[in-house]
Amino acid sequence: MTEMTELEAVRRLCAPLGETAIISDGADDWTPAGLIAELEGDEEVLDLAVVPGETVRRIDHEGYIEIGEPTYRVRAAGSVTLDEVEEWTAEHIPEALKAVQEVVASPEVSVRPCYDGREYWVWESGEIPTTVLDALEGVTLALDVWAHEEPVSISPEEVAEYEEAIKGIDAVLPSSSPDGVSWPEVIRWADAHGGAGRLVAPVVWSSPLISVRDDQCAVWESGEIPQTVEEYLSAAADVVEEWVATGEIHESEAGAFREDLAALRAALER
Repeated sequence: MTEMTELEAVRRLCAPLGETAIISDGADDWTPAGLIAELEGDEEVLDLAVVPGETVRRIDHEGYIEIGEPTYRVRAAGSVTLDEVEEWTAEHIPEALKAVQEVVASPEVSVRPCYDGREYWVWESGEIPTTVLDALEGVTLALDVWAHEEPVSISPEEVAEYEEAIKGIDAVLPSSSPDGVSWPEVIRWADAHGGAGRLVAPVVWSSPLISVRDDQCAVWESGEIPQTVEEYLSAAADVVEEWVATGEIHESEAGAFREDLAALRAALER
């Protein structure tokens, strides 16, 4: 067993982390500096187990590490603030700033204040972007949905504005993944081929057949990783073709999917 105060445990937990890490105590989120300041003066010695950069857990009277929710856990080893994303966007892609601000102000983003006076970017799903580019990649996905969802609920001017913002952001994102296919690559391919696959690609990507790694690359349920956009889209087309044939895609939507499948097949054969 290791006897230490919570302050000592938190210092060990935070030692390998940057100042923008986010630590959760189960109720609130803290940055390392904020949590350390909160615990200053606490002299109670406890039996604690610390995995640096991960968790702090209690040790029970029999010497076992307690299971369940830890006392403290690292939610994100390095996070970005709303200000950081907006400042970077204003400097590098000012044409996308307005769209980025609209995503921040939407229900897509849950602003997470930490106890250091700064506001951190947290997606509605609970995911926390750890870099500015990570946050912006998510912005392109949100804007793409807004611009192309059916029925379109925004004006043609806004659609054009979002598409322009997506192009600006895509231009600064890494152009390809060293191992696997990412969603922005799929979108860029579809745009370059007249929109072919715009229905087929997302319905498979968001299905249980695909899991997405931390680097945003797709992994099939089997564990296989598509290495090219064409490889992913060809397999996605096979899946949707089967869904249309078996009625898993409702007949009212099947016609649109058949048209997109035909356009996608033609584009892949070129």
